[in-house]
Amino acid sequence: NDPKNEYIESLKLVKSQNKEFKTKFPYRYKLIAKQNNISYQPVIKTNDDISKAIIAFPNRYMANPASMFGHLFVILKSKNGLMDSNIVHFLANTANSNPNAYIYNGITGKFKGWYLLEPYYSKVKEYNYVEDREINYYELDLTKDAMKNMQLHTIELKQTHFDYYFLDENCAYFTAKFLNNFLAKNIMKRTRPIYPSQVINGLIKNEELKNEFYRVPIVKLF
Repeated sequence: NDPKNEYIESLKLVKSQNKEFKTKFPYRYKLIAKQNNISYQPVIKTNDDISKAIIAFPNRYMANPASMFGHLFVILKSKNGLMDSNIVHFLANTANSNPNAYIYNGITGKFKGWYLLEPYYSKVKEYNYVEDREINYYELDLTKDAMKNMQLHTIELKQTHFDYYFLDENCAYFTAKFLNNFLAKNIMKRTRPIYPSQVINGLIKNEELKNEFYRVPIVKLF
């Protein structure tokens, strides 16, 4: 609730090279150390096997109201290929909600949402085969250092949760917030509602994407 005081306390921990702080907040530690000319002595190692960062956009899934406009996730692509990669995405825990509670909780922010790190192969099976969605892929134009920072920040985000709102604090909003840490300028301003397509359009407008490809759903392929 007090960003200035939080920064001051964080700075003290960075100066003392506090191991617990460096483990829990590796990206924050790196930023504060670099900005204040403090010796950078990380305890968390990043995966050098990650060669690219790709944003994936599974299209709409009408059986789930929260996915009517699609979903977004970031692939940390391994040099061994997509099937050996992990994804970072934001999901709400909507388990055990009846239809009326589902709608009410989604609109009023009663659901909790988390950033998750999951295997790509399990999610592509769910979206492409089970839910029969087409998936568009866009390669992000990021430096190697930015991709290392993305890994560090993911460690931080996995430890907390956020209130989830269907209309404006959804997967698109939190994916944009995540990406803004590693881009030259923000991809989008706060709007209501926020759709996954708006995030993609913002990346295109800022020329943050390089290559595009897509995966057709299994039914269409058949």
